Amino acid sequence: MTSIEPGVIEKEHPETAVVVFEEGKKVPENASPRRHEMRSTIKKKWGRVIRKMYVGHLLTRPTVNVENKVGAPVTALDLNDPLRIIALSIQRSIRVYGDNRRRDNSEELELYFGSGRSSSIHNNKFLLDQPSFRCHSYSPELFEKIRKSFGISNTQYYACLALQEERQTSCFRVISKNEASGKSGSFFFFSSDQRFILKSCTKSDFKTLLRILPEYTEYVQKHGSKTLLPRYIGLYGLKILSEDIPDVVMVVMTNFFGGSHKIHCRFDLKGSTYKRLASEKERSKKSPVLKDNDWINHNKKLTFPRPEIKEEIEKQLKEDTDFLASRNLIDYSLLVGIHSSKKCKVTKKVANTNGVISSHDPLSGEVRYFGIVDILTPFRLKKMAETTCTGTLLCRHDISCQPPKKYARRFVTFLNENALRVVEQHEGNIPYMQESETANPLSDIFDEGEESSSE
Repeated sequence: MTSIEPGVIEKEHPETAVVVFEEGKKVPENASPRRHEMRSTIKKKWGRVIRKMYVGHLLTRPTVNVENKVGAPVTALDLNDPLRIIALSIQRSIRVYGDNRRRDNSEELELYFGSGRSSSIHNNKFLLDQPSFRCHSYSPELFEKIRKSFGISNTQYYACLALQEERQTSCFRVISKNEASGKSGSFFFFSSDQRFILKSCTKSDFKTLLRILPEYTEYVQKHGSKTLLPRYIGLYGLKILSEDIPDVVMVVMTNFFGGSHKIHCRFDLKGSTYKRLASEKERSKKSPVLKDNDWINHNKKLTFPRPEIKEEIEKQLKEDTDFLASRNLIDYSLLVGIHSSKKCKVTKKVANTNGVISSHDPLSGEVRYFGIVDILTPFRLKKMAETTCTGTLLCRHDISCQPPKKYARRFVTFLNENALRVVEQHEGNIPYMQESETANPLSDIFDEGEESSSE
């Protein structure tokens, strides 16, 4: 019997890769020559490749001010905190997936880490003892097509999310389920540059995403960076062999708030006014999430410098919501993040590598990022009952829950009437800059002066 070095990849059948990260794992002496060759080369090559990928990414990624970063560092958590163990596990997995992609242009579906025992593994390379675990990558070929449609290369993706060779713990930042504002109980990881988000999925969300994924892929290939839909770019299932840590599915998305501006306030707009007012508890938070009636009461708008840009947004909203209605989806909303600064100075038009869509109000100096979120709720029996009982029987026709086509129509109408506005140059003191030839016409992103970068 022969020992395998930690990190060696062993293929047992075409669809599964077994990855050993424990010293002393045994394989038969008659293992194939290819397997022996991999043992001697993978460990040497991986370190050089991931460092090269990471350095290249550092040279091209957008700069995010430290004060603008969301979430707490994972390293601030207790060593035995389940979120810290999950973060390290998912980054180790993505690192190996990235190496598979680089080596033979494929991404194996399932990886196994450890001995298969439920007890914790002590590895001097890491700061914590970690149970054995396995990771499954869902539909990697479709997600690669999606990333390509959004201009995200494999190098950028894996360099952002993979665990770097010299690190002993995860570099992610985290928002726990107790800190998140949503009702789903999800927690969130953010890549160190805030460009990508990993969100834990409910069982329902997971099934819905897999169901719509082929059609979603075709849709984003057609519309590219113009779409306002969430940008789902990866999906991983993690099973950790510990009674204290449940199985988890993480979906990877781009962060359309991951720009150079700090987000001071968020609005979650569903197009309904029934009970759509933020609570006093929510308002008291440092960065609250307000709702439709708050938006109307504050007279907020998404402003654009020319009518044709506003019309393009309206057209895209209609197409996006028609797609969601055709897939029987409801309960989504337009999430708007507002950066407020009276010192904000527009100096030039800048391109954002995430294709972030935003508007700038020359009157208030606010920069507003926006996109559609939470699209994975199907209109099924439970939602039908809610619509019937609350809406029909109690004569509340403006409740949030509506059939897909009606929900989409109301959503678009609300935004057209209460959110989108054209502000000509002469209406404000700060002129809009002309678009560059290569810029996305929907990405009106402006660079502010030095004074506003930390506002």
